[in-house]
Amino acid sequence: MNNMLLLRVAIMLVAPAFGGHSEMFGCRRKDCGVAELTDANWGSALATTPHFVMFYAPWCGHCKSLAPKLKAAGKELEKAGVKVGAVDVEPNPRIQALFPDIRGFPTLKFVKAAKGSSSVDYNGPREQDDIVRWSKEQAAKAGVVLVEPAATKRYDELYSFLGRAALDGLPGLLLIASEREAPEWYNKLHASLVKTGDSPEAETRSLLVEARKKSKNFVAPIDAVIADIDAARTAAPLFAAAYANDEATKHHFNVTSALVVFNKLDRKNLYSSTCVVAQLPKTGDLADWARRALDDPDGVAIPQVPKPPSVLAAEARAAKKRGSVRISGPSELESECYAHANCVLAIGQDVSALAHKFSKNNFKFVSLDSDAPPAVALLAGLPPPALVVVKGGKRPRAARVSGDLDAFAKLLDDVLAGQAKFDAFPDKTLPAWDLPDYDL
Repeated sequence: MNNMLLLRVAIMLVAPAFGGHSEMFGCRRKDCGVAELTDANWGSALATTPHFVMFYAPWCGHCKSLAPKLKAAGKELEKAGVKVGAVDVEPNPRIQALFPDIRGFPTLKFVKAAKGSSSVDYNGPREQDDIVRWSKEQAAKAGVVLVEPAATKRYDELYSFLGRAALDGLPGLLLIASEREAPEWYNKLHASLVKTGDSPEAETRSLLVEARKKSKNFVAPIDAVIADIDAARTAAPLFAAAYANDEATKHHFNVTSALVVFNKLDRKNLYSSTCVVAQLPKTGDLADWARRALDDPDGVAIPQVPKPPSVLAAEARAAKKRGSVRISGPSELESECYAHANCVLAIGQDVSALAHKFSKNNFKFVSLDSDAPPAVALLAGLPPPALVVVKGGKRPRAARVSGDLDAFAKLLDDVLAGQAKFDAFPDKTLPAWDLPDYDL
């Protein structure tokens, strides 16, 4: 008589009437934390979602001791997107047949697929925290994207968040709301937005599928290998996600509650990036909207989120090395140009050579893209490339020239000699860097 048969006989001899799953885990509602797995639902439950599974018998004292800990672990893991289930072994012979190694109760396994071959035994401490930690590790290895709380970011931290996302090659997802922490629905939304990579064994899997059609004696082993390949497929987040609840973020985006997709992040110049904003509450499928927003051609420029001190310091070192500063937003236009007595602003042209040539003079060299918002007003009708020498103060004015580096150098010589012609700006106001309107 084999071990499994002996186990079944023992169960029959000592088990009178027990309450089964509900009695074992004290489940009175659907949100038990531990799913009841049976022969009837095993295949559908494990078809796409791995589970941490407890195999038990109702009469088992150790099982009863573990049940409340597993229930608490199940509720915690459910928030992370990891499923926990339990099998009353005796009434479910088909599941029992998948695991002939079960020789006692409780037996704990992380089961990756319905066939049961892709399972890992848990032999660690039978405590909630240990089960949670180990289950998350196994789920991640099985390609489950864990639901983790989105980090809360202040407005002055968004530059670093977007920069990290751009470096990782990911678009950004930002929820702006008033809750103290990122709500659970948002964390689940982020976890559901994944991209599944192709398995490196895709060709092997195709060959196995064909072999299975012709096999008579090796169907089960082939199915087991196919299940292992499917379980090894990796899923990765589609977005980098963050949450913001501060007034500064709401003010600059001009919203009180919204979902923002940063669909075009420019790693070299974040201020040229674009985003799509959806006011909340919003009808329809938010996951579908977020995916479609990635290809939205009507994205608007992101707000000029402040750069952190570390970035400013790095840019200052680079500017000192090359002799000029690139202007990419309103705060830089003010601090790097307008705040100086003689700002030499190159539009559509690299003037590093001139910056070195005139380094001993009282010029502040900066550069600006020809399509930047203030470029038109600064050029005053001149075509780029052009050089604009800006003087601020009570009577803001500018001297301009269009052409090449020789023309630029002559203008600077004229400024130094007091022979350059300066024209006042309209309304005695320096050109502003207009921000986009986020009213939806």
